[in-house]
Amino acid sequence: MAVPESGPLDALVVLGCRVRAGRPSGTLESRLELACRLAQADQAQRGASPPPVVVSGGRRWDGDREAEVMAEWLEAHGVPRSRIILESESLTTGQNARKVSRLLGDRGWHRVGLVTSDFHMARATRLFRREGMLVRPFPARTELGYLTMARLALREIGALLLGHFEPR
Repeated sequence: MAVPESGPLDALVVLGCRVRAGRPSGTLESRLELACRLAQADQAQRGASPPPVVVSGGRRWDGDREAEVMAEWLEAHGVPRSRIILESESLTTGQNARKVSRLLGDRGWHRVGLVTSDFHMARATRLFRREGMLVRPFPARTELGYLTMARLALREIGALLLGHFEPR
């Protein structure tokens, strides 16, 4: 399922990533910066009814949960807390997709702007669409070295292949 390049979204969804000492890693911060820009642009475009921003990630890094750190960062950068929805149970991209789909589907929302890293977008989009979401991808650019990007690309390929065997 595809979403037209323009038109209203029911929500922006930001996927979690590593947290260090209670702060987003560089990769996560690039996702949050993009989400913040999109949320502010959408607010200016739509006026009084901008979509909520769902932060999805339940993994704990040194005691700090991804979704909570993400919500704090967004609030500190101008996204009102009232617009932020936490999904803080998922530990994998597949779980992100399932849990966010249920959370938003219960509200009748299916049109999402998906924010994740460029190297992660293809798999994440596929998983969210598999859960019935209408996805408009917003990839956050990742500035990592060649070897790190090669490792991440291999991880994504492996996860895509293994994802065929992951239970729904």
